[in-house]
Amino acid sequence: MNTSEAPLGRAWELARLESLILEGVRLVNICGLGGVGKSTLLRYWAETSAGVTVIDCAAYHGRLRARLVDAFRLRIDTDEALVGAAQGLIALDDIGSHPDDLALLRTMLDHGSAQFVVTARRPVKHLSEHVFDLHGLPLDVHATLTEARRSPAVQLFDASHGGTAAISRFTPSITQRC
Repeated sequence: MNTSEAPLGRAWELARLESLILEGVRLVNICGLGGVGKSTLLRYWAETSAGVTVIDCAAYHGRLRARLVDAFRLRIDTDEALVGAAQGLIALDDIGSHPDDLALLRTMLDHGSAQFVVTARRPVKHLSEHVFDLHGLPLDVHATLTEARRSPAVQLFDASHGGTAAISRFTPSITQRC
């Protein structure tokens, strides 16, 4: 991801995320449907913030312990070692719902001092959790076509689907259904 550009239409969410971290919230869970931009938001925030350890959990569900041991270069693999080594800000992208991963995260929250920002489709259900619901970008249904094309939702669609030509291709189908 190019860190020179913030995710389209997410300035408020980035500011709120930073505010929650500064307030000392121990677990910020960026929750939402698949494809809504959770990972993009987390990765941009982590890349533009100092001292964040980022762990991609997507391909490693059930193996968070091994990923943390590698990230913190630990020689022993115990809860105590992980709790002691895990300091500062830790970003866990796509924590998933594997029971071992969630149990380890809860142990680290209960006995450590690190702050965590995670992405997940559901709440982790920990007392220190602040669920940060992320939704799709809004689009004003009363906007003119010119106004709509300036909206972050349409700009993001354009960037990922080949520009306004793609919108023209889908317009008959959309208008027929609406």
